[in-house]
Amino acid sequence: MAKTRDLRGELTALEERLMQCFRRTFPSKQFRAEMMLGVISLELTLKQLSRTRDLGERRKLTQEFDHGLEVMGHGIKLLWESRWGANAPQEPQTPEAKAAQMGGLFAGVAPSPPVAG
Repeated sequence: MAKTRDLRGELTALEERLMQCFRRTFPSKQFRAEMMLGVISLELTLKQLSRTRDLGERRKLTQEFDHGLEVMGHGIKLLWESRWGANAPQEPQTPEAKAAQMGGLFAGVAPSPPVAG
């Protein structure tokens, strides 16, 4: 049986990537507005998708959602490249993400003793 996709999770991840990108690249007001409109459009598509029961309509809306995710991902990539050039990583890691890869913020530190209570 095929595993169902978490479209809401994909959209949330995209929004987080976009906000991280906005914080680090400082895009123009016009481009920022266009990207936010893209997120709103994806939200509306997702809402329509959750309401429809027609299989053909669901396929069409899923394709529209996938295309929107792809376009938004490309826009994020262009923002990173405009800031750091063509060799820029698509998404520089946050300090929290780097710490998680290394074993947490307090890697190598002894755990604190249990609290008596």
